[in-house]
Formats: sequence, C-alpha cells, structure tokens
Amino acid sequence: MLKKGFRSIYTKFITVFFLILIIANISSPLIVFRTITKSVYDIVTDNLKNSAYIVKNLVENKNIPLEEIPKYLEETNSMKIYDNLKDINMFISNNQLKTLEKGEAIFIAISDGKAILSSIIMIDKSYVVISPNNEKNPILKLRGLELKLFIAPLMVGSILIAFAVATVVKPIKEISKGSKEIAMGNFNVNIKVKGKDEVAELANNFNLMVKELSKNEYLHKDFVNSVSHEFKTPISSLKGYAKLIKDPNLTDEQRCQYADIIISASEKLSNLSTNLLRLSELENGSLVKKNTEFSLSEQIRSTIILMQNQWEEKNLNLDLDIDEVNYTGDEELLCSVWMNLISNAIKYSKPEGQLSISVKKEDNIIIKISDNGIGVSEEDMENIFLKFFKVDKTRSSTGTGLGLPIAKKIIEFHGGKILLESKLNEGSTFTIIL
Repeated sequence: MLKKGFRSIYTKFITVFFLILIIANISSPLIVFRTITKSVYDIVTDNLKNSAYIVKNLVENKNIPLEEIPKYLEETNSMKIYDNLKDINMFISNNQLKTLEKGEAIFIAISDGKAILSSIIMIDKSYVVISPNNEKNPILKLRGLELKLFIAPLMVGSILIAFAVATVVKPIKEISKGSKEIAMGNFNVNIKVKGKDEVAELANNFNLMVKELSKNEYLHKDFVNSVSHEFKTPISSLKGYAKLIKDPNLTDEQRCQYADIIISASEKLSNLSTNLLRLSELENGSLVKKNTEFSLSEQIRSTIILMQNQWEEKNLNLDLDIDEVNYTGDEELLCSVWMNLISNAIKYSKPEGQLSISVKKEDNIIIKISDNGIGVSEEDMENIFLKFFKVDKTRSSTGTGLGLPIAKKIIEFHGGKILLESKLNEGSTFTIIL
C-alpha cells in the first residue's frame, strides 16, 4: 500500500518539495542563528563573569553577607549558594578546581534539562553559582525563537506546497480519468482548462485528441454504414433482377434489359471493391509507386479528349492553358486523378458553362481544374475528401464517394497536395501542387 501511494505523482511532488523546503529552511537560517548564538553566548559569558566578580567584590570589600547579594544583581541573573561541590549537579575537573581555589570564576553548563550556562566562584569556602534567569535567558529565548522560525515556515510552506501540488495534479488526475472513459468508448469527455501553463497545454491537447478521436469514431461508423449501403444496393439489384430473369414469360427485350441492369450492378460492385482496395493500399503505404518519366501535359490533354462526349453533351466551353511539363511518378495513378477531377467538373457544371484547365511549372508544378457549376458549401468543403461523402447528400447510383479521397491519397503519395476553393452556385477550383 505504501509503495502504491509513493507511485502517486502527488506524493512524489509533496515529498520532493518538502525535502527542498526543509533543506532550504534549515541551511541558511541555521548558519545565521549559529552566528547570532555565538555572539549572544559571548555576551552572556561576559555578563556572568562580571556578576561573579561583583559578588566577590561586594563580599570581600563591602562586607555584604552572601545572603543579601542577590538584590544587588541584575534581574537577568539568579544566584545560588552551595557549601559543597557535590550538591551541584555537575562535573568539575582538577584544573577548574584549582582555578576556583585561586578565587577565579569558571564557566560550566549545569544539566537541568536546558543546559544552562553558569559561572561559579568560591567565596569564603562557599560556592556561588550565578545563572541567567530562565524567563530572561537570552540564549533560551534565541533557541525558542529559532525553533519557532523553523517550525512556522515548515508548516506554512507545507500547507502551500500541498495546495499548489493539488492544484497542479488535479487536471492530471482528470486527464487520467478521462483516458479511462475513452478506453471504455465514451468520447463525451472534456477537461476544464485554467491558465496557460504546461499542464493547461496538456489538457488542451487532450481535449483536441478526444475531439479528433470522436470524429474518427463517427467517421468509422459512417464508413461502415456507407460501405454496407453501397454494397447492399447493387447486391439487392442483382438478386432482384436475377429472380426476374428466371420468369419464362419474359420477352427477349425484357430479359436483355434486366441482364444489362445486372451487368451494371456487377460493374459497380467491381469498381467499389477495386477502389476500396486501392484506397486501403494508399493509406497503409503498401502500394508500390511505379516511377516513370512522362509528359504530364499530354496525359491531361488525353484525358480531356477521352471525355469529349461528356463535355460536348453539356456544350461546355473549354479554356485550356497547358504548358509543356514532364513529370516522374506513377503514370497510371495520376491518370486516375485527372479522370476523376475532370469528370466531376463536367458532371457538376451547368449546361453551356465553362471548364478551365491549366498546367504551369513554377517552383512546383501547379494544375488547376475549374468549373462554374453548383459549387460546394463551406460545410461540405470540410468533408469533401472523406470516404463516401457526396455533395448532393443522396446515395446516388452513379459514383461511390471514393473518387476524391483516392485522388487526395494519390497526390499525397507523390508528395504533393490538393486544395479546393469553391462558392455555392458559383463553381469550384481544384488546385494540385506537385
């Protein structure tokens, strides 16, 4: 239990700060107090020495009885008279004894629980012990003050440190608790952030992570739902029309019509499977890039010619500004990008609209594909490159919502980036930078 408690960051903080506080609180003040104590000790010693000789002078020269001497002493000192050294709780060496016999004062600490410094002098075969009064003893007062000055900062510092550490550790505990909630699948977690320190930054990053994880979880569920729907629709068509074909009363025309629908649904399933596989390979980095040098300009021109029937059907006006540019990359993958972007531009263009395509080589290769069609709203622009996302918000039978995500992954696969600028009902411009 003790080991578990010490693993807590709160306990570690408290322990470390408390040790630092003790060291800091003892080291410097201890040096200062020891210096002051030495000075006070010297003052008390001189005072006791003077008092001892004053007593001796009063007895020997003024003929004042020893019993009356205390009233002549300072209030800071007290005096006791002993007939025998054995009555005094102390040890006196032979040298000190000789000093006493000469009529001189000696200094010794009498052990009565407080180690009081006292002076002893021999007068008329009696031993006079002069000690500072306990209530007015400067050494005892200094030691008491020293103790208070050590204990008070320790207590106040400990309380402040405990409060400070609790304040710091609280959001960390909340983050830990939130992590457990996320592990259990609950993404409705938000850590309240105060301040702008490192812990606040950690909490902000945690909230951002939770937001992204929540979004990814939503996208994952949406992806599963979308895949299920995209597969379910053509499979239902295959099943339904296959049953109809079994009807012996069908005309040849009806049978051919149903067969065409089955073929169309099969092709959609095949394209969907192929696109999902390609997207998975691009995302996992398992796709091997076939680097070949080719004319990027010619590739885009060929794509435009392949789609001639589509743009002529809408009577679109083509505005081409294509410089001659060569590029080294995966020719097949990049071709699928131009096919997707140009077909989308044609698909969402208004009849008799304009389709603009430019290829320029500056510091990078910049390809722009623009239309003046239905455009994309700001809300949809945030999701335009998500899997299965469709601008028209319907599960259209044409298209799977995988074209743009695949195009984006292919461009990123080549170290480039794709950008979209669009306004609703005014048109869109895809910019590819290689």
